[in-house]
Amino acid sequence: ADEFCLNPSKCFVRKRKLSFETVIRGIIGMESKSLTNELIDMFDSSPEMTSASAFVQQRSKIKPDAFKTIFESFTSKITTKKSDTLRILAVDGSDVQIATNPGDSTSYHPGSNGQKPYNLLHLNALYDLEHHIYTDAVIQGHLNWNEHSALQEMVDKSDISKALVVADRGYESYNNMAHIQEKGWYFLIRIKDGKNGIKQGLDLPDSDEFEYLPLKSKKNDPAVFYELNFRIVRFKVTDELYETVLTNLDKDVYPPEKLRELYASRWGIETSFRDLKYTVGMLDFHSKKVMCIHQEIYAHLIMYNFAEMITSHIVIEKKQRKYTYKANFSIAAHMCRLFYRGKATSPNLETIIARHIIPVRNDRHRKRNLTIKVFHGFLYRVA
Repeated sequence: ADEFCLNPSKCFVRKRKLSFETVIRGIIGMESKSLTNELIDMFDSSPEMTSASAFVQQRSKIKPDAFKTIFESFTSKITTKKSDTLRILAVDGSDVQIATNPGDSTSYHPGSNGQKPYNLLHLNALYDLEHHIYTDAVIQGHLNWNEHSALQEMVDKSDISKALVVADRGYESYNNMAHIQEKGWYFLIRIKDGKNGIKQGLDLPDSDEFEYLPLKSKKNDPAVFYELNFRIVRFKVTDELYETVLTNLDKDVYPPEKLRELYASRWGIETSFRDLKYTVGMLDFHSKKVMCIHQEIYAHLIMYNFAEMITSHIVIEKKQRKYTYKANFSIAAHMCRLFYRGKATSPNLETIIARHIIPVRNDRHRKRNLTIKVFHGFLYRVA
């Protein structure tokens, strides 16, 4: 524990109710209640429970790296795929609004045109689309966030031997492609469909749909410094919508139709962000300190992966139904928290999760909500 304490010679040296392990376990199990109510649950409504002030003092001694290390260790243990199997990883980022804090220059926005000041963090994540878990995450302040550097960091340090990274247009970059190629991985990146971006300067076929393998990096510039192998594919999504992707996947094994399916699966990371924020509770924090908020973000990632890991092993009984069914993640996450706290047994956990199911509608499309997520302050939690 010493390596994760801000002051190892003084932190957690005396025996107290709130030991290092107790604080860690408590934060990982937090929901969206007030801190006092979280402590009541943590101490099973015992009158011997500690005060909120004491908890805040103890948690302030722990580095966020403690939670990041737990997240990484736990994640590596629950994925047991063979090393030669291709992992499909989606990459994306999501803003996280936190309490307004002018003292944090990396995330503070003073506001403009009458807008109130606010603070934003940016969560960058790699998400396993088959296992439905986060494999890595990088948290950045919104004023110095860089999704390209975050992706490169996650790729470079990953211990996954073989993977495909599926990315949206914001990740269109030769440097990103080079990092993935150097790793021995594959990429499938949606690029700008107009004249700007990587497509500019390439002699592309003059047709609505095409497959193109460039021999040069630019129209008049042979790739003499670094060789990138990729092809550009444009395919129809709807009657009026086309998308363009670039990839280094083998063209015989992954024809355009297969690429379209793979890119469509990227939507899984979008829905995971929604569950992470609204179901697991990554909109409601129990501190205004950025360090403590980092603790809770990694704690929520741990709980999300824990709930998905358990849910994936629940057998949903097949019946003659119109749709394929899956577990209701909202119910599953709640039951997994109870199980984590020792308040539910394994048989009851599995029975309740298997009983609460929802249909899978893969062909359902909804408009993306582009409105900013509002930070939930502390006063709303009056219960």
